[in-house]
Amino acid sequence: MRFPLPSTRGCANEPAPPPFLLLFLVFLGVAAAPVVAPNSPATAFNTLLNAPPPRVYLRDTAGAWRAPFIYP
Repeated sequence: MRFPLPSTRGCANEPAPPPFLLLFLVFLGVAAAPVVAPNSPATAFNTLLNAPPPRVYLRDTAGAWRAPFIYP
């Protein structure tokens, strides 16, 4: 006769499931946004109202990989 394995749900030493970790990281990012943001939400760029968003590049003119950047 086979007996079912005991349930391990709710054990104190069980690690948190990944969705909760992801949700925690999102909340952490939201909490850090005012400190990390480059501009205040109240800052207005009146001269750039119709400017399109710049293209982000990963390679420079020599073809080498770099951190993301834009050409001014």
